[in-house]
Amino acid sequence: VDLSYVDIAKTGRPTGAPVLSVRNGNKFLVSNEYVLVAKVINEAQQTVHLMVSKDGAKTYKAALLPSGMGELEEKWYTIIDTSEGAVILHLNADSEGAKDTGRIFVSDADGYKYAQSLVNNVRSSSGEVEFDKVVSLDGVYLANVVAPAKAGTAAADQGYEKAKQAAAEKEEEEASEGSEVDRRHGRGGVGFDANAVKSAKEERDIRTVVSFDKGGSWTYLKPPRVNSLGKPYFCSNQPLEACSLHLHGTSSWDLYAPFYSMETAVGIIMGTGNVGASLRFEPEETSTFLSRDGGLTWLEAHKGAFIYEFGDHGGLIVMADDLKKTSEVIFTWNEGQSWYDFKVSQTPFEVDNIITEPNLTGTTFLMFGTREEGVGVLYYLKFDSLQFSACQGVWGADSVSSDYETWNPSDGAVRASDEKCLLGQQVTYTRRKRTSQCWNGEKFERPAVKKACSCTQ
Repeated sequence: VDLSYVDIAKTGRPTGAPVLSVRNGNKFLVSNEYVLVAKVINEAQQTVHLMVSKDGAKTYKAALLPSGMGELEEKWYTIIDTSEGAVILHLNADSEGAKDTGRIFVSDADGYKYAQSLVNNVRSSSGEVEFDKVVSLDGVYLANVVAPAKAGTAAADQGYEKAKQAAAEKEEEEASEGSEVDRRHGRGGVGFDANAVKSAKEERDIRTVVSFDKGGSWTYLKPPRVNSLGKPYFCSNQPLEACSLHLHGTSSWDLYAPFYSMETAVGIIMGTGNVGASLRFEPEETSTFLSRDGGLTWLEAHKGAFIYEFGDHGGLIVMADDLKKTSEVIFTWNEGQSWYDFKVSQTPFEVDNIITEPNLTGTTFLMFGTREEGVGVLYYLKFDSLQFSACQGVWGADSVSSDYETWNPSDGAVRASDEKCLLGQQVTYTRRKRTSQCWNGEKFERPAVKKACSCTQ
């Protein structure tokens, strides 16, 4: 397909004839200030060049990748994010890389020149990438990677491939009626086989990493000091490489809820996973975790795997059991400091999901699922009945009389100036105090002040 552009006048009418800008285009994406096009180079071999425009599709340049990687197979790359003045690109690993993984590249401001950021990033066979932005903060990303294979793991690789093949065969077998997990959760692909995929992933050493500088450097997640029962983890005295927090990503969606953040719930992240050397897939090893400082520190919110949703700008978190039948809802109004539960039904049912309005600023939720024999149920949860008053003192944050405090997200680095910085900026957000029993309200607008951090290099 040849791509052209035409200038539009203020009246909405074209000002001239279309102008050809790219020949032999294949797929294209318009995202923020970038227009990205896969230009076919060799149709028989299915090789393409990634072409990038930052002037409204008028002119294009070919993306420059390191190590002579200018040509990519069409199916090999995924545009992950363009929200922070750069293009983040995932390229599928070559035949010598770990199975079902890829490499992450981050561009310059123009989207043309790329540098490698991360290797062995987990991706599913359908192209879903376990790489996600913490959308309430700049520069913070979470990803899952496969640790380099050790000697003697050939059998494990074969087992992984066999499990993948079994999953594919099961998909064809169950396509007409849907698998058990598909019927239960209502959110997987048709014919998804939980056992086959679970065993396939268990053959790999998957670990979760975090970046606080837009992919410039990565580190493992710091585990909580103690679990939700107040007991230390079995590996508490081990280094971070052997004892860190690992969370499930998007390709585990049919089994466990992935790491999750929203723009209106500043600094709050939730996920399901475990503390240890690598990610586990056994239900008895899985717990639900929460961070209220953008992924710098974490707490174990609850034993077991839960499905979750935010409300009231992060001032309310609602959860329900994600793996077994339940009749209860669990919630917190103080960002996980304490949890409360109540019954919504006398008959236990399997929860598919909990949702609220798109901005996550209200205190009403819908929870839906299925009872016996696939009978659907829907519950309307209205937390206004708690009768909390509206929070006061947003412009007097940190004072004794205010319900609000100020908070500075940080990359965790120790600086002589004691500044808490992200990407060279100290951002001061106003958020409700954890102990303030009140609602932010749907019309709450969160104040934020930015200033440059002192140079250290």
